[in-house]
Amino acid sequence: MHSMARPSGLALNCFVLLSGVANGGYGRVRGVDERREQKAPGNKSVGAAYEWKSESGAPYEYFVPKSYDADNGANLTVVLHGNGLDYRWTFWNHPPGEFRPDDIVVSLEGTEKLQSTGAFEFMAGRDSCTKVHEILDELKAQWKVRQTFLYGHSQGSFFVFEYAGEYPKDVNGVVGHAGALWMSSKLAKANHGQAIAFLHGTEDANVQWAQSVDGRVAFREADYPLVHLRTLWGWPHAPNWPQAENQLAWCEGMTSDDPARVAASLATLSDQKPERAVDPAALYAVAARLETLAAATTAQKAAASKAKLAVDRTATAIAAAIEKSLGKEKLTKVSGAPWLGMALRFLEDFDGVAACAAWSKKHTSELAAIEKVTKDGAREFWQKVEKEPAEALKLGVDLIEGGWRNPWIGDLVRRVEELLAANTAKLPKKEPARIAAVLANWKKGREEGFEHYEKLLKALDL
Repeated sequence: MHSMARPSGLALNCFVLLSGVANGGYGRVRGVDERREQKAPGNKSVGAAYEWKSESGAPYEYFVPKSYDADNGANLTVVLHGNGLDYRWTFWNHPPGEFRPDDIVVSLEGTEKLQSTGAFEFMAGRDSCTKVHEILDELKAQWKVRQTFLYGHSQGSFFVFEYAGEYPKDVNGVVGHAGALWMSSKLAKANHGQAIAFLHGTEDANVQWAQSVDGRVAFREADYPLVHLRTLWGWPHAPNWPQAENQLAWCEGMTSDDPARVAASLATLSDQKPERAVDPAALYAVAARLETLAAATTAQKAAASKAKLAVDRTATAIAAAIEKSLGKEKLTKVSGAPWLGMALRFLEDFDGVAACAAWSKKHTSELAAIEKVTKDGAREFWQKVEKEPAEALKLGVDLIEGGWRNPWIGDLVRRVEELLAANTAKLPKKEPARIAAVLANWKKGREEGFEHYEKLLKALDL
């Protein structure tokens, strides 16, 4: 499926979740015979996760918080699973009552049964989207729904973006973890009110992080105003419910008209527990929005201003540390200094933050040169890998050094190392040493830079 990806009284919430595959990094899955109590959804089916079937016979699990109030309503969060999994995946990996505790959370079954595996999958196309749409209509008839959000993991991630394009009026925001866009996904001006969030680990061996980077580019080039990518550095394909919850909080915080719900989103994003790992860009954006909401209370605006200032202050400190490490060097030449790792993390994690924007503006020409090397060099490198390995090596090293923001850089480095080991004798006398030096500098700059960056990030005081 992945080959189809594009290149390059508080009111309650109800979200729908989508997910990934049943082995490796796809999370925990209950035994085939394990089932929850079957109970029809309604205002009294609260406080526990139950199982039910749609009118079409499709099974699903749902959770309604005890705090649900039929007069005030709630948001609906719908979760969709990925390859080889089923509707039970969600609550096995996202504890009911802890994950989005104010929301109605529903976990759906895939729409199409594959003959090859017998598993139900969420597939591209209008037919699958229509099946989900019909179930959403059923769910919305059971509860008073304020906003609706979709969250998908792996295959489900691809599907949420597909669905958002097919039924834009159904959803206020989508979160896709460990996935990206299918070529069939519709990006249209009529959908610009949606919040679009990507969540992806850099060590994902199933669906590469670069696909979400490319997805972000696609939505921004289509002029969507609310687009966010949360990069999970060093994280594999596995689900991560606190980070998924953070992205859903960003979606709600950027689209809700209720200051109390925006404030609740800010509180979630401000949680600094180790497993929560603050998302600076998402926190900053929601704080900036709450700060300007006319209906927000003085206390809510003050909390927003405090959070926004804290993020910007930390960004300023990181920018200063990068400049100190950089000295008289240029961003376009990898030297082994820690500015490399710090800059890489900074540009992703603080995307949209004022101090990061100011630093980027200061280095506009260098960052543009890096982007040009990334775009121009990558295609040529992969074209020459098989037939002209020695030439590909030279291109690859130049790409690593001058295009270090390339989201495919991990694969590129591994391939260059393989080529170097196999073609040393075919290279000019000094070339192997030069290539080895660039690789060593790249690794050293990233590793030490990440260490420095983590220490600076821990100084964020909310």
